Amino acid sequence: MEVGLFFAFRNPTPWLRPAADVFADALEQVRLADELDFDGVWLGEHHFTDDGFDPSPMALASAIAVVTRRVQIGTYVLLLPQHQPVRLA
Repeated sequence: MEVGLFFAFRNPTPWLRPAADVFADALEQVRLADELDFDGVWLGEHHFTDDGFDPSPMALASAIAVVTRRVQIGTYVLLLPQHQPVRLA
């Protein structure tokens, strides 16, 4: 069995925090998951929300790759019309 985590990087109004803190905490959780031998980290994509739902999963995947050694990084949802095909491939 494989175990992974899903991250949306949400920051809803009732618990609003500085975006830098939200991202730093999430990246620390990903680093710890990698250290604890979780198998994967999944990212979603959503646009035009006021709670900070991740609009750029490929950029976040790059940031996750910097702080991890072995965890697999994948996207749960990519809105294909929002991306340039060659860059996405």
